[in-house]
Amino acid sequence: MKASVREPAAGGHRRGMALWLSLTFGLWGCSSQPPPKPVKPPRAEELVNRGFERQRRGDLDGALTLYNQAIELDPRAANAYSNRGLIRQDRGDLDGAIADFTRALEIDPHLISTLLNRGLARQDQGNLDGAIADFDAALELRPGFPRALLDRASARHQKGDVKGALADVEEAIRQDPRFPHAYNSRGYLKEVTGDRAGAIADYTEAVRLDPDFADAYVNRGLALLAAGKDAEAQKDFDLVGTRWPDRREELAKRIAEVKKPGR
Repeated sequence: MKASVREPAAGGHRRGMALWLSLTFGLWGCSSQPPPKPVKPPRAEELVNRGFERQRRGDLDGALTLYNQAIELDPRAANAYSNRGLIRQDRGDLDGAIADFTRALEIDPHLISTLLNRGLARQDQGNLDGAIADFDAALELRPGFPRALLDRASARHQKGDVKGALADVEEAIRQDPRFPHAYNSRGYLKEVTGDRAGAIADYTEAVRLDPDFADAYVNRGLALLAAGKDAEAQKDFDLVGTRWPDRREELAKRIAEVKKPGR
């Protein structure tokens, strides 16, 4: 239980304050000790760190304010631009996000996550060549980086290069055999190439590695449904509907697509 706060009587409060002031003045005036130093204003790095914490908690407006202040204080605060770009990207301002990511990379060209985020923003804009160039640059800085390989695979597939996409996903799995998103992506690509059994096996491996991977359950259920294994598919659909109720509507639409005659 929190104790209630009681205000001191007005007279007592004034006397106490007067005594504190006089004693303090006496110490400062008669002692060799210097007065306390004034509080230093926060540095740009501190503002970025505080902004990151707010962003992590979902307070995007508060984070944005802190990143803006950091940039005002230090126009070369690369992480402030990069993190602000993420907020703009989340809010659909792709031009603003790309501008922030680009500025961050001008300051520090070695920010791999910023390269990947700019690549994803470019991909969302339909600039697939620009996206792949960013993913390539990230892989030059960190060869074999599974996340970069997976991002490039997505852009390559969108561009129609299924063979290149599969090669990237295979390499991501070779680099990190416990990367569930890579198995999920390979499963999808196997479906595209007609290997439904292989796709189901990859989705199963993805949920084994990450039992909370909703997309993999959805994809496996749809693949099982398309393969005529309705009872097994329904188990995945029931699990998704129970654990992620906000996905029920989307799932119902995707099930209807699979059940369309002639598909």
